[in-house]
Amino acid sequence: MNRPVILVAIKGLGIGGAEKLIAESARFWDRSRFDYRVVYA
Repeated sequence: MNRPVILVAIKGLGIGGAEKLIAESARFWDRSRFDYRVVYA
């Protein structure tokens, strides 16, 4: 069975609060149930 994909989109990869939140929370993502993709523009 394919796992659902969760897309995390961010405007940039600077050192701001949102970028830090994604980096720090990624270790808690449930990779056994979901596939995660992070994109930036």
